[in-house]
Amino acid sequence: MTDIVSVKGVGARSANISWQQPVDADCTGELIGYEVLVNSSHSTGPVSIKLPRTNTSHLLEDRQLKQWVEAKLDILLVLMHGCHEDAHRSRHHGALKMSM
Repeated sequence: MTDIVSVKGVGARSANISWQQPVDADCTGELIGYEVLVNSSHSTGPVSIKLPRTNTSHLLEDRQLKQWVEAKLDILLVLMHGCHEDAHRSRHHGALKMSM
């Protein structure tokens, strides 16, 4: 899977992220959702946002982003392998610099 993440600022304190759904060849199980990890320069750890498999975008709002901050975004596939759920660490990156 190629990097297919788009990040666009929406005002000073929010951003819209979007991505394409993986093709079957990219998955080794049933896709059941996504996990978005937001790592910012002002946080002690990543913010984790779990989304259903039907989502291909998400609006990051004020509580997840702060003004004058740099953030790295990872989109993870959450796959079902047999009876086990696995946050498949097939990371797809996006970056955002909030400086408005």
